[in-house]
Amino acid sequence: MPHALRAALPALVLATLGCARAPTWTPLAGGASPFGYDTRNWPFEDGDPGVLAGDVVSAGSSAALATVAGFGFYAGMFAAAALWSWVHRRRARVERSSDPRAALRDGPAVVFGTVEAPPGWSGPVIRVDIHQLGNEWQHKGAWHHTWREQHRTVNVRPFTLVRDDGVRVQVEPDARVVVHDLHDDIQRHGRTHRTRVCDIQPGERVHVSGDLVGASAAHASAGAYRQGGPLPTLRAPAVGRLVVSAEAPGATSLARERFHRKWAIAFLAVFAFLAAAVMPAYLLLAATGEVESVTPTATDRWRTWHKPKNGRGYWVSHHAVQGTFVRDGVTHTVSDETGDGPTGCVERGECARVPFVVSAIAPEWHQYGSDPHLTTGRVVLLVLFALTLAIAYPASTVSTRPWYLREKVHDTGTGRLPD
Repeated sequence: MPHALRAALPALVLATLGCARAPTWTPLAGGASPFGYDTRNWPFEDGDPGVLAGDVVSAGSSAALATVAGFGFYAGMFAAAALWSWVHRRRARVERSSDPRAALRDGPAVVFGTVEAPPGWSGPVIRVDIHQLGNEWQHKGAWHHTWREQHRTVNVRPFTLVRDDGVRVQVEPDARVVVHDLHDDIQRHGRTHRTRVCDIQPGERVHVSGDLVGASAAHASAGAYRQGGPLPTLRAPAVGRLVVSAEAPGATSLARERFHRKWAIAFLAVFAFLAAAVMPAYLLLAATGEVESVTPTATDRWRTWHKPKNGRGYWVSHHAVQGTFVRDGVTHTVSDETGDGPTGCVERGECARVPFVVSAIAPEWHQYGSDPHLTTGRVVLLVLFALTLAIAYPASTVSTRPWYLREKVHDTGTGRLPD
């Protein structure tokens, strides 16, 4: 390897990895003029072109982006996930606390019992057939397939629910009934056609949620529950649907509660990561920063090569200022990249002071300017994280729902469609 290439390789690696270069400070000849611009007549504003470094976002935009893509977004998403977790936990608690032997009352009710078919009926009382069409394709040498729901048919029949205490309740499902049960009975009609079947058979133990009517009248008739009187009837509520579940009480709600709780924890973890890795300087300076009048002592200039993916490369000039200030009798040295305006002003001896925002509790954290700001790269990371999570959370909420809570049931897998 040529000597020149070996000498340039470390710098090239550092540039590729985005590592900071070692500054080469040039001391000011004779120092800045004491008769030049001071903090009272500083000639630049942070928003002026050429004042801040090229990859720095203005203070106002930094504050807005940190509020929206940082605090606001993660607070809102955490609140949504926590709220859904609480809602599902409450639903699970209601189902699990229902007493199978409690006296029946008109109104919303959860009734537990064993399915009894009508006289002369031997088939399922509820059957849901999900008709799917299969498709397969090859991508990069690997086969994949999917089964997509084309339509579904729901066949229902009134049945009786016999509680453990012998009380009988008439259940009248309609075509909108929701069945919480497995749908793993698969019937193939060809290589690309199949039907997933879910049914409720006589003898199964279930619990049914809906609106109960006629319980008061049945109570008024002694022995009406068992002696041919009018049975209490469970129907779909005016708003909502009748739910017939063969699962353990609260199983679905508990699973959804755990799902949203994990997302709430994930939002907290991601925000903590961003605060510690992407915005530590900005957050610290926003909370504890004080503007200091810094006496410039040196400047630095360098260039980096920028090559767009589909464009011609070009050199980018960079400028930096170093200076000192005294706080509580201690002299501190600070430095940061600036635009060409402040650096030139300092080099010409026209600027006796430059503003730096410095943390009141940790002076080693500082930035050039009168307000804290973010770099373009950190803003891009904030926005990318926010957009990714804003898409991933709703998408996973929909895709992880059990089949009976989906509008369409689609199954995907690897390999070709089985014969």
